[in-house]
Amino acid sequence: MTEGLLWAKKTWGQLLRLPGKPFESLPQAEPEPSDQVTKLEVRPDPKQPAQLELEPPICGIHQVPMVRMNGRKGPFWSCHEKVADGSWCTYRPR
Repeated sequence: MTEGLLWAKKTWGQLLRLPGKPFESLPQAEPEPSDQVTKLEVRPDPKQPAQLELEPPICGIHQVPMVRMNGRKGPFWSCHEKVADGSWCTYRPR
């Protein structure tokens, strides 16, 4: 199990690196026999504000709670209602 955790930590570190940079191998540490499982450190992304624990904003046009979506440029709030002309609502909270 310890070897699996070390592999997972190494793989996670490689996945966090920026695209375009080559993966560098992390130094192999000898696993220390222990009865306790080591904790993995998860760092919050400084570019993303901590909005997950906030209540969703209300759409200024339709007055309904917005939905958190994951787009190709990152997460955003979306109103899932249509406007009078049939197009999707484009309201964006500040």
